Amino acid sequence: MVGNTSGDATHLWRFPERDCTVLVPDEIIGAMRKMALSTKPRETGGTLVGHYSEDHRVAYVTGALEAKTGARKERARFYRPPDDVDGQLAKTYEESGGLTHYLGEWHTHPKAAPTPSPTDLSALRGLARSRSVATDTPFLLILGGDFEATSPTSCTLAEDSGRILDGFYEQKTLQEAGDIGRKAARPRPV
Repeated sequence: MVGNTSGDATHLWRFPERDCTVLVPDEIIGAMRKMALSTKPRETGGTLVGHYSEDHRVAYVTGALEAKTGARKERARFYRPPDDVDGQLAKTYEESGGLTHYLGEWHTHPKAAPTPSPTDLSALRGLARSRSVATDTPFLLILGGDFEATSPTSCTLAEDSGRILDGFYEQKTLQEAGDIGRKAARPRPV
């Protein structure tokens, strides 16, 4: 869960069962909060993009795309149609030379805890098993609360076996997060 943040914060979730980590810079969480505020009291969401370390043990989130066309944003439900987020995903991949690609999903739970619902978990399992998704371990970030100054946030990862893992949250400075990144190899094209 994300608590108080500063401008140089990096949020990370560790998944010890898989010996992997998800890193999300504070500015990405901030961008998601802004999108959440613009649709409040309805839910919103979209796709998370970024890259993995060479050993695939660290996922670096570099962007949060908001689904618009065909998305249903209701008070207690968000639905993103099975597309590439209005062409944004393909464009992001192409502009990065194949280095930035799909990592997972994000959405909001306005004025509620960021706990994944049974529907959220079912959708995440489906993504992990899908042959058309670029990863067999997608993750879901959920922002809860009022989205003003801070937002409690959860990160849940699904394996293609159907197993669901909850991440253990830590907040690091950019320097500390950089140390984690230096321990992992540089990203490579997917």
